[in-house]
Amino acid sequence: MAISVESRKRLWGRSGGKCAICKENLFEVASGYDTIVGEEAHIIARSPCGPRREFLADPSKIDDYSNLILLCPRDHTIVDAQPARWTVERLREVKSTHEEWVQNLPPEERPIRLVAGRDYWTKNFYPVVDGPLLWRIVAGAHSYKFDHPADSSADELDYLAELFDTIKDWGEIASFMHGRVEERDAERSLGESIEEAMGRSLVLMGRRVEMTMTGGIGPDSSWQQAEIQAWRPEQLLEALASQSDDKQATSG
Repeated sequence: MAISVESRKRLWGRSGGKCAICKENLFEVASGYDTIVGEEAHIIARSPCGPRREFLADPSKIDDYSNLILLCPRDHTIVDAQPARWTVERLREVKSTHEEWVQNLPPEERPIRLVAGRDYWTKNFYPVVDGPLLWRIVAGAHSYKFDHPADSSADELDYLAELFDTIKDWGEIASFMHGRVEERDAERSLGESIEEAMGRSLVLMGRRVEMTMTGGIGPDSSWQQAEIQAWRPEQLLEALASQSDDKQATSG
């Protein structure tokens, strides 16, 4: 399981891009670039041994919007280090109060939406041939988009759903990793997924595109989206042939 794009948008939009505790803006702007410093914290921990995990009633809701609160890194560290003080009930009350506060802010707030960047319609998908390459595409992305062949059977769709969930899970835990050793484990696992897909006559194609998150209380910010598609080998060959024809036409 992983946080859905819908839950992520609701969380950032209703929180106004601000920490629910200290109200700090969770966008840092330096040298013309926006950096997202906010953390999508779990009220009841995702980890089996994490803070407030004993209060989990429905495991299927662990990544639901209702179990998330937007915090700055400092307050996230504090609430997880002091679960007796920051109880489930208190965090839910803080979240609710904060969202009500955001709703009552001046009307300059704009609706939250994602706007495609200039390269979105021109950047090509390319073959993802190994784990390190797939890791670079998905690690730390803010959202994920997947697609499958139009003629996929029911069994193949089930397989791809599981594969895409695995890829997304690796991407979303990237920020929790400590060091290169854990990243290498991720790369190896993703490499095995690529090999399994190839064994099923599927080629993974990928790209990472930059979008812009607009609206809310904070300034517009960069939003990285990882996109992975499963192609038939013949689709790849057709795409390569088409690119070759385009180059020849251009050079001619």
